[in-house]
Amino acid sequence: MQTLIDCFDDEAGQTLFSFGARIMDELPMQILATLLATIFVKPNSDSALVMQTLQQLMLQLLFKDHESALNADEQTRASSLLKATFLMAVPEEVEQQLSSKHPQANQALAQLLKRKEFLAAIGANVHQGVQWYRKEELQETLYLIALGACLASQENKKKAIRMLSEWLQADLAAEYRVDRLIRHEN
Repeated sequence: MQTLIDCFDDEAGQTLFSFGARIMDELPMQILATLLATIFVKPNSDSALVMQTLQQLMLQLLFKDHESALNADEQTRASSLLKATFLMAVPEEVEQQLSSKHPQANQALAQLLKRKEFLAAIGANVHQGVQWYRKEELQETLYLIALGACLASQENKKKAIRMLSEWLQADLAAEYRVDRLIRHEN
């Protein structure tokens, strides 16, 4: 619990996690889902297994009474809860980059875009031969991955915030196109 609190500590002017928490109405629900799911998921499980477990738990039904506060229907709640996967299981590609002296956010993002669960989380779809994503879904998912990395290791906080910042810069230039996300140079 202290690690969670420390991730939102604005010490040294690092307000990115705190700012994200203010704009994501569903974050408390996702954190609660993560805490509940830890009972059913072994530590260091991969994100595909965590996502499958979250689907089976049907936590969206548990949070049904909060529908009006979250301004979300059951399907949206279910989708949002599945993103809690990234709080519990930081993708290996991101962990590898964060363990290096100079993490390459662009390389991690290129690898994430090859994962089915990541593509599902960002609402990736193909229209007229072009792969698109949903901007808000991408931003929330990337935020949760960075926050999950911070939760996994406080030593990663600065690097995770820097990586998140670079990902969000790529998003600004990509105009909803997946191919432009990975071509963006940070």
